[in-house]
Amino acid sequence: MKTPDLATLSAWVSERPAGREADLITYKLESSLRPQILAGIDRPSAGGRFYAERILPSLKGVVDRVVQEEVYADSAGVCMDAVTIAGLYRGGWCALPGLSELGLADPDHCYRDEDEFVAALTGVYRDLMRAMRDSGVAGHVIHCSQDLTEAEADGLAGVKTLLYFERPDPAVLRLLLEHQSVIAIRPADLPALVDMMDDYPVRQVILMDPSPADLTRALGQMDADHLASGGYCSNGDCGDYWKEQVAQSTVPAHPRSS
Repeated sequence: MKTPDLATLSAWVSERPAGREADLITYKLESSLRPQILAGIDRPSAGGRFYAERILPSLKGVVDRVVQEEVYADSAGVCMDAVTIAGLYRGGWCALPGLSELGLADPDHCYRDEDEFVAALTGVYRDLMRAMRDSGVAGHVIHCSQDLTEAEADGLAGVKTLLYFERPDPAVLRLLLEHQSVIAIRPADLPALVDMMDDYPVRQVILMDPSPADLTRALGQMDADHLASGGYCSNGDCGDYWKEQVAQSTVPAHPRSS
């Protein structure tokens, strides 16, 4: 989400209920969620990579992305956001940057080794996500980077969490499948996924930005109950994007032969 100009932000502030706490991140969350709601997205999700702006101040013991002492969670900010999301859409999700995308460092070795470091950070992340769910968010999407490790995937995966890797290679795809039964992939990655489905219990495949032809091909590989359409708007102007996603996610029914 782009930072709004002063006139846009002033108009937004003037329309907010008196006494309700908010800041620039609140504006970005609402702006990422409203177009999805208006387009009729079944499972809208606020947030994205910009949400690092909220996550980093919520990690106490970290200064300028450097660990200074044992890290713990301050959930006040994320809980405020969860209330905002749930107020706009009951059952809305929130998208977060993965730990490996935050670029945290422990040069003074506050933790004994990398395994302890990752275990501690994923524990704090889980605390933040749990606090958000307690405040009304239904689940989380976590944007994973090229630096995703087994330890991070294991620490963050859960029933109400979807690890999302934009362009996974086969090794990353297997790593994701080892930790979750719902997987979001591009249509181009479907053949590789189908080759792995005998080895992993895949409950649902979310095709990202699919065309009707992509969905039709996927339906030749799996039942409709196991297939969904998904999207990720990254240009900050998403109204038309989400409407187009809905329009493209309709597949004409073919009569069955008797």
